Amino acid sequence: MKKLTLISISAVAITGMSVAAMRFLPGNVTPWRAFHAFAERNGIGANTLASYNTSSIGSIGTTYGSPVLTSGPSANFSYGYRGALVVCNTSGDVCCLPISGGGTQSWTYTTGGAIYGTPWIGNLLDLDDVFVGSDDNYFYRISNDPNSTNQGSVKAAYQTGGAIRSSPCGDESPASAPGGANDGYIYFGCDDYKIYSLRAQTPTNGDGLSFEWSYTTGGVVESSPTFDSVNVYVGSDDGYMYAIRRKDNGSLWSKGDLCFRYQTGDAIRSTPCIYGGKIFFGSRDDYIYAIDVTTQSLSWSYQTGGNVDSSPAVSKSGSNIYVGSDDGYLYCISTGGTYQWSLNLGSPIKSSPAVANDGTIFVGTDSDGVYHVSTSGSVLHHFSSGVNVYPSVAIGKTDATSGATGRAFYVTTAGNIYDIK
Repeated sequence: MKKLTLISISAVAITGMSVAAMRFLPGNVTPWRAFHAFAERNGIGANTLASYNTSSIGSIGTTYGSPVLTSGPSANFSYGYRGALVVCNTSGDVCCLPISGGGTQSWTYTTGGAIYGTPWIGNLLDLDDVFVGSDDNYFYRISNDPNSTNQGSVKAAYQTGGAIRSSPCGDESPASAPGGANDGYIYFGCDDYKIYSLRAQTPTNGDGLSFEWSYTTGGVVESSPTFDSVNVYVGSDDGYMYAIRRKDNGSLWSKGDLCFRYQTGDAIRSTPCIYGGKIFFGSRDDYIYAIDVTTQSLSWSYQTGGNVDSSPAVSKSGSNIYVGSDDGYLYCISTGGTYQWSLNLGSPIKSSPAVANDGTIFVGTDSDGVYHVSTSGSVLHHFSSGVNVYPSVAIGKTDATSGATGRAFYVTTAGNIYDIK
């Protein structure tokens, strides 16, 4: 049932598959810019909450994608401190909501189709543009520059051959991007069976989106990509986890080439997380998988009692991963594949866990709100909302004070937005 397929593997290619060190380790005050935080999709936040008081801050209609944050003091933000939450709905709206000072204004842009994915806020030339796909088959680049009268307007849109429900990611900053440079590459999957790479152009080149490459899989691609310095990793409904070459490397390989793929027993909607030289993900065959990207082979798998659409998060210590299953359990498995504990939350868990700076875990359920869980697997808090929560929690810092105290935000599937602080 499970098979590894290797394509054009050579000793040189394997040697070149070094995994970039994690860029955003706990303790760094950073925003939560993409689904599961950053390009590695590790789900680790750099902040801890001072208390756990919950308040409602609005409603935007039916929502399946997770919120993202533009917040955090950073030398890369040339326009100073800004704090805003961006979230999308199935009416096709991309909504930006201010959550702190800094000049950011509320705006909404409506696409031509439902949005099921999570946007990526790209730190390209400090402009914080919003990138997201829609069921209208377009991938959008939207201005989020608070110093511009065009904030909330489309800079560019790229048409694909199908709905885009995958959540994009791309290069983050010149010093620390997985690819080593802020070169504007963006990755996402599509219901036309393809994995896409586009490039965001600079203002001097028109602020557009140019095609780089695509790779065709055997099914719709609603898993979301992660990447290291060499490959993009993403799952497909054909049951394979794919590793695709990001860029040209002389005569060794070309951008968009298949490096390897791993076959599971069913569709993969889970988004892979990369940490410590492995990619971790779930499948609808009920298994959690770990693939060693250096040897390009299965490291381990663990069977749960239901589909695993939830995406794994890495523990603060780096020794464990956390992931939910449709069997209603939140699982803690060591990065070496050893079962640690599981917690029954009573209903399927499609939400992906988020880890705070103190190591505790936030995860939504299909029945009622978000649970705050200790590193040993006990419930610390239950934030009841009365409805299911498919989107994942976003953890970030929303003021310019020193220290690691932050806030957490979540959105119910009904579209109610909550702030935990």
